[in-house]
Amino acid sequence: MIRITDRTLSCLDGLPPDRPAYSRFLSLLIEMDPGAIELSERAYSLLSPLPEYPSYVLRVGRAADAAKYPRVAEFVSSDAPVGADERIRAEIRLNGISGNDITASYAGRAKARVLGMDGALRGDYPRTFARLKEFFGSDIEFCPTDRYHCATALAVEWAACGAGGGIVTAFGGIGGFAPTEEVAMAMRMNGLRGADRIYGFFPEMASLFGKIAKKNTRPNKPVIGKRIFHVESGIHVDGILKQPKCYEPFPPEAVGQERKIILGKQSGAASIRAKLSEFNIEIPDEDIPRILDAVRAKAMENGGAVTDVEFAEIAKKTPDSVKPVTYIVHGDTRQAAQRQTDRAKPRRYIVDSTLRDGEQTPGICFSAEQKLDIAALLDAGGVHQIEAGVPAASGQEKENIARIIENRRSAVISVWARLVPSDIEHAIDVQPDIIHVCVPVSRTHIREKLRKDENWVTGQLRACLALIDKGGIPLSVGFEDAFRADVDFMVSVAGILLDSGVTRVRLSDTVGVATPGQCRAVLNGISARLDGRADFGIHAHNDLGMAVANTVEAAKSGCLYADVTAGGIGERAGNCDLAQLVCASSPIFDWGMTAIEARRLEREVNKVIRCSKVK
Repeated sequence: MIRITDRTLSCLDGLPPDRPAYSRFLSLLIEMDPGAIELSERAYSLLSPLPEYPSYVLRVGRAADAAKYPRVAEFVSSDAPVGADERIRAEIRLNGISGNDITASYAGRAKARVLGMDGALRGDYPRTFARLKEFFGSDIEFCPTDRYHCATALAVEWAACGAGGGIVTAFGGIGGFAPTEEVAMAMRMNGLRGADRIYGFFPEMASLFGKIAKKNTRPNKPVIGKRIFHVESGIHVDGILKQPKCYEPFPPEAVGQERKIILGKQSGAASIRAKLSEFNIEIPDEDIPRILDAVRAKAMENGGAVTDVEFAEIAKKTPDSVKPVTYIVHGDTRQAAQRQTDRAKPRRYIVDSTLRDGEQTPGICFSAEQKLDIAALLDAGGVHQIEAGVPAASGQEKENIARIIENRRSAVISVWARLVPSDIEHAIDVQPDIIHVCVPVSRTHIREKLRKDENWVTGQLRACLALIDKGGIPLSVGFEDAFRADVDFMVSVAGILLDSGVTRVRLSDTVGVATPGQCRAVLNGISARLDGRADFGIHAHNDLGMAVANTVEAAKSGCLYADVTAGGIGERAGNCDLAQLVCASSPIFDWGMTAIEARRLEREVNKVIRCSKVK
């Protein structure tokens, strides 16, 4: 099993020395058993005598200082000279993306740790890894830094390449390194580290970490965020109640969390039934639609989630007491920065799903006014395509989408639909530029969620294709749960699409379990079997902290379209972050905006998003 060296306790020297908190955190690190635990000299002094653990590493400012600690078996130092004490590992910073800054001056280091390599994912990182290991030998550690939000993916790819060596991480990503908890879970999910490991103590670790580091954990932080198992979308609640694997990357209890159904604008009948059961409220089935309408209306009134108390009151009301919600719609003519593009780079296209997948963030509820404001900002900011919503959701949603289409300037406007004829009909009604249809392709979704088989999927697809053909609107198709699906089945579905003149296919990592290497392999495999006739897109979720990295690698593998949301909002741990994607890959791709413009656009959109209360 590849060794993880957790360096959290060597990254805290500028913070108050809370010995009880440090001591408890260390005991939880030992329970986690990463492989090695690194401490600074200050932390070593504070926590001595250290509890028993097979591998402690002491970080020393000068290699000569190792002599002061005769009982320590392993050290790391950035100034270790050639021929230094064999217990000392030399920490070497490499900033290049290809390892070309390796020089002869590093020769003779018996043990090395490579630090940095922020942008390695932009290039041929498997080749770079091979070169590093060829140069330094098998006793090498890799400590990727996280400037471009790809450190977790780089750490996992390093482990997956199987050439030996270790990984260096830090809990919560402190110090700008790969977060230990993300790497541990990603390796667990990919068979690289105990598939049955349970980290039920992660919430306590996160709480202690916040206390020690004076840093709050984001509610949607991958693996340790408090809200990553909160779910609002009716489609997802229905799927989870049938089979949790449909929309959860791993069981909540694996990381000490609990699932919670949130009621709001995106709720469906399954959510209402689940909440009624939770509170032991008996309501006739014919009253479910009335309660659902009232919940959605209350969410719009709140500008956010509906509380349990509010739901109980709604459930007890008679139909005559439920008041309709009033919506306000208006346009916005604000301008974002003028686009600047570098046409020498390969062109890739942003598909922003803030208004669709982003609004599935539990507790976020956009008013009609906010939807128009966000769409206007995205349009003026250089976003190629805006996924405006789900016409089948409600009459008001259809009206909102129609207004977005009416007010748009240059962006392509698409809408989302299930593989259901009535959804297609609602989508045709609003006359978007593109109708995007979601097609389940994994056995989990087909058999467990829908209780159907592959023949049903292809039959439904043909029926929907016939409807869309009559409507005369271009179509794109999303392969739901593509990275847990059978490639042969996806190729057969793509063949049906191509025979019907549909060339645009979006691969969705629905539960965020893919790695960059898997993205590359699946895309290259399907594309080759289709003779390059399909135009691919990627829809990445951030459950293991790899959404940006997976999207970059997909773009390198030929994906033309990349789904994003502003600020990375979305269900569970969220989606690929628009600004992070552009910042990470603008040196190699033209996204229609610069990194500076992307950050500016995201700030403006986030101002509108913050107006939606998250309870």
